[in-house]
This record gives sequence, C-alpha cells and structure tokens, in this order.
Amino acid sequence: MSQDAPMLQVQSSSTQSMGTPSSIGIDEALRPVLLAIAKCEAKLEEQQRTLVQTLAQMLIIVKEIENKIMKDFSASALPDTFVLDQTLPVKSYDVQGHDEQGSD
Repeated sequence: MSQDAPMLQVQSSSTQSMGTPSSIGIDEALRPVLLAIAKCEAKLEEQQRTLVQTLAQMLIIVKEIENKIMKDFSASALPDTFVLDQTLPVKSYDVQGHDEQGSD
C-alpha cells in the first residue's frame, strides 16, 4: 500500500500522554487482516493443487477400468450379430386396436 494512505483515527479508552487519541495508518490497521487473507489464499491454492492431483489420479483409474472392461468385453465370445429371442409371443392388432386373436 502507498505511503499516502489516509490516516485512520483509532479512539481508545486510554489516550496518549498529551491527551490526543492515537492515530495509525490504514496499512498498520489492516496488516493483520491482510496477512490472514494471504495465509488463507495460500492454503486454498494448496488445497486446489491437491484436489486437481486427486482428480487426475481418479481419472487415470477410471480410464484404466474402462480399458479393462472394453478389453474384456471385446475378448468375450459375443457373436457379430445379435439375434432377438424369437420365443416371445407377438400380438398383432387390427386397424381398430383389437388384437387379431379376439381378446382386447
């Protein structure tokens, strides 16, 4: 902060020896707050880096699992074409919506 910062008047129950309230610069008054904010920012940046690393590791694990599943799936003995089970009864309906076997 600049040296030209306005002065902040701080009144306290005790006055200086000359009887005037003590005055300190805004820089001095805000220094503890600014230090606390800087510490919080540093901690957040560290946590963000840790989170990004964790997510990257999780993504690698997910990709490995996906590759294993795809490898296992492609290695299985599935036929090239998939045929539906033809044993299920199929109902056909006439134009009015009644099934042709006579039941509604």
